[in-house]
Amino acid sequence: MSVQQPAAQPSVDVTAISIAAGFSVIAVLCGLAVVACCNSSSPLSARTSTASPRTTFRQSRKGESRMRWLTRSEAARLLWTCWRYREVQAWNTGTRKGKQVATKKRPLRHLARFILLGLYTGTRAGAIASAAFQRGEGRSYVDLDEGVYYCLAQGRRATNKRQPPVKLPSHVLARLRVWSQIPRKDGTLPEYVVEWNGRPVASVKTAFATAVRLAGLEEDASPHVLRHTAATWLMQQGVNLWEAAGYLGMTPEMLQKVYGHHHPDFQNEAASAFKNRRRKPQSLVKPLAKPKSADAGA
Repeated sequence: MSVQQPAAQPSVDVTAISIAAGFSVIAVLCGLAVVACCNSSSPLSARTSTASPRTTFRQSRKGESRMRWLTRSEAARLLWTCWRYREVQAWNTGTRKGKQVATKKRPLRHLARFILLGLYTGTRAGAIASAAFQRGEGRSYVDLDEGVYYCLAQGRRATNKRQPPVKLPSHVLARLRVWSQIPRKDGTLPEYVVEWNGRPVASVKTAFATAVRLAGLEEDASPHVLRHTAATWLMQQGVNLWEAAGYLGMTPEMLQKVYGHHHPDFQNEAASAFKNRRRKPQSLVKPLAKPKSADAGA
């Protein structure tokens, strides 16, 4: 039996993934689904009823194709696709020749880790690919004791693309601690958060494009959409601009300019000014006049 894989589909050894890791990802998916259901009545998550069955990424502004972001239900769908997808092989001999058969291989599960870290930290793809559980030259470091992710790789200079330390959300930190203890196929513990055949990934563009297609999402997306999603979610939750900008590694001015319209307080004062009619000016004579006594006419 020979292997026939799609051109855009990666191959990865997933035998080292334990049941604990499976429950971790499923827990995140359930959380995303619950939040999506709770927010389904809000204007931020309202969806137009169209006849097209294909789900697309949200757009921050019309005409800006790079400002796409994921709703929580879309993120859950993408993660679930990465976790459950199985490699397909085809028979080339016998009566089953040409028949497609799903194997036990899970070639996209490493991408689920990448997506989780990107969604909840807003870190750029290069820093996620180099994220490691131990310090080292050229590595960004995940401190599992302090719960801090040092995005800037050791030995590299800071650039205009800021990579400040990030405080990891508690549920993400819990999963990282589990992943750090899942042995590889050879019995050794992993060094990096995202590994492919025991080695750090150089790029996930091909795997990400495959996952997007399999999930039925818009296909011209890149891993950078995870950063847009993190910024959008922070604004939708009403996080302070200064706090969110420091978390994402961008200036408050840039955050407000690109993502500020997602904030609940966006132009609230200006919009509410149209609700009340203009009141008639009151004369100062009446308040200054002495009120008549009740017993005056008696």
